[in-house]
Parts: sequence; structure tokens; C-alpha cells
Amino acid sequence: MWEKLGYVSVVLLVVVALFWACSSYAGALGTGRSRDYAQDLNRRPSVTVYSVHSLALGRSVTEERISALDSKYGFKYTGLKFVTLSSGKYFLLPADWSRSAGVAIVLDESAEYRVEFEPGRG
Repeated sequence: MWEKLGYVSVVLLVVVALFWACSSYAGALGTGRSRDYAQDLNRRPSVTVYSVHSLALGRSVTEERISALDSKYGFKYTGLKFVTLSSGKYFLLPADWSRSAGVAIVLDESAEYRVEFEPGRG
């Protein structure tokens, strides 16, 4: 009985240690990637988003009202950089994003938005 309890305890300890190691690795990987994004953000593609409704994306993103009567979209947003498209969602960062004071913007792929890309610089 004590022998089985010892084996179970060792296996449980190894499993907990593996989860802890994976968590530490994921945290370090995320921190490293955010540093890379911050350093090379101007190389990422620039994004212009046209929206049916106001998105109120914040101070660092420029919002422009579209006054043309025949336009489907009422708002244009510039000052964004493309990160990735995953599971039908656009992940964007403001062009002046930093790790210490930045937000990520997540937009669903939708007919309410038109997303245009331009090549990054550098």
C-alpha cells in the first residue's frame, strides 16, 4: 500500500512539475514575442478598417467620418498594424503600441467591416 502511494505521489509531482514548466515556457515565449512585435511593429502590414458603426478604438487610432451618402461604411480607421488572422478574428495593434501601455484590438470577420492591408516599411 505504501509503495503504491509513493508511486502515485511521484507521478503526481512529475505531472504538476510538467504543467509548471509548460506555463513558465509559454510566459517567456509570449514576453519574447511581444518584445519582437514592439521592436518591429513598423515592418508589420498597415491596416485600414472601414466600419458601418463607430468603433471608438482610442486616441492613437485615427477615426475619420465618411460623409459620402452612397458609402456603406460610415467610419474609417487608420494607425493600425496587423498581427494575425485566427478563427475568423483580426488581431490588430495601434501603430504606437508598446508592451507597457498598449491594447490589442480584436475584430470579427464581418460584413460590417472592410479591412485593407498595406505593406509595412523596412
